[in-house]
Amino acid sequence: MPHDPAPPESKRRPTTPPPPAPLSTPRPSRRLAAFREGFQAAVERVLRRLPGELAPTTYVVDVPAAGGPPVVEPPDAPIAGALAHLDARIDEQEKSLGASERTMLGLGRTEMASAAVASVLDGAYRRTNRLIFCAGAVRVRGHDVIPVLQVSREAYGALPRLRSDPSGPGHGVHGFADALIAGILREAEDELHKPNAGKSIYWLDPDVLSRAAGTALLFEVAAAGHDVGDAHALLDRLNVISATHYERRVGRGRIIIARPDHPAVRSKLRLATPVPLSESQWTRKLLEMAEGGVALLSDSAHVLGLGTVSEEYDAALGDIFIVSFVDHYKWELRHAETVLMRVEYGTPGLPNPPLGRAAFSAALARVFPEITPEVDKRLWRIVETAMTQPHGTMIVISGGAPDEAERLKSQCTRIEPVVLGDDMVRRVTSIDGAVLLDAEGRCHAVGVILDGRATLQGRPARGARYNSAQRYASDAPAATIAVVVSEDGRVDVLPEG
Repeated sequence: MPHDPAPPESKRRPTTPPPPAPLSTPRPSRRLAAFREGFQAAVERVLRRLPGELAPTTYVVDVPAAGGPPVVEPPDAPIAGALAHLDARIDEQEKSLGASERTMLGLGRTEMASAAVASVLDGAYRRTNRLIFCAGAVRVRGHDVIPVLQVSREAYGALPRLRSDPSGPGHGVHGFADALIAGILREAEDELHKPNAGKSIYWLDPDVLSRAAGTALLFEVAAAGHDVGDAHALLDRLNVISATHYERRVGRGRIIIARPDHPAVRSKLRLATPVPLSESQWTRKLLEMAEGGVALLSDSAHVLGLGTVSEEYDAALGDIFIVSFVDHYKWELRHAETVLMRVEYGTPGLPNPPLGRAAFSAALARVFPEITPEVDKRLWRIVETAMTQPHGTMIVISGGAPDEAERLKSQCTRIEPVVLGDDMVRRVTSIDGAVLLDAEGRCHAVGVILDGRATLQGRPARGARYNSAQRYASDAPAATIAVVVSEDGRVDVLPEG
């Protein structure tokens, strides 16, 4: 039967545009792409606080709740191949548990999708140098969306923690880095509930997340002292004690936190009435007695007396912690010989390892790829000598040192270019300001007051020397490396990474 001829153009019905493609199409939605962009930016800004080359990468896995293949953002993500049969894995898990068991455990399709993604990716990357962290799945418009974070397994494994295996037995958190990453993933989950997912997490404040991670780690400490009632306030209380002077003196003592009846704690003096740690002035006064190997004893909420830790303590137990006050408003949390956390001006973090020759040479090669071994050796000798300066200093290596010395002549002391000997390095680093070197190791100016525009890489918790170097390195007109030696011995190479 012949088809009717098409109606004339003027009588055709107007066609409606096709509906937008669902999230389960091979191409991710703009919403997922915008979220991952913000997620990646937040992760880089927060994890930059940790030492080592973590090389973080983020992905987003979108699993249709009604079934079907997952979509991964970005589309060329290396994890996509491992997730090709994810739908079948979720079905297998549902069948293995059964409907009644899933109901009893409160496991819906969203929870099953999250568990399946974590299981598949863990198996796929277990024998590689990339470590996988998965957030919980969030139901978004009929899809289960899972944020995924990948970091260098080697760099992450080198960070201090109570237990070497982050997935091993135990309760609470294993270390500061574990708590920090857990916090990032929680923020990512919360962000997915927002209308413009990715916008607010882009500006996530690293200091806020660091304080939350420090508080989480201190809950583990409070549990060792058998007093978790005030664990949420422990970070603030130790900060106040570290900032409190006694007769104009900075506190330098230690506090042992353990349960009162711990067999490895040797009590030398018991207080008749425990002193609350919230009494900062009183606690700071008692800290004057904590010297010469003797420390204050605490259950994390009160000062109980004075004592020591026996050499017979089994560090594998992980239930005795030491708080060491190292300077004004600076303290460290230790377990055995490991520094689990360093808190400066109220903000927790991890101590940077001492700057070594290999790390310095790698930083030089990144910024000055044509550097010769001879110049590398010369610059390391200068930096190594500068690191012995007890009051801190700054070395700036600039590809445009002659021009910079001229530009900054009103705020530095220019000298005739010369390679400094060790004695002269000690002399020129003893005054305020930076030492300006060129890429051959010749000095062009000393006592340099650096300039530069404000940058997002600045850290309010760090001192003026660090932030000045950060501003200058971020805004320098030529290839530049700044080595910042702080008074407490910390050494930073800027720009980082």
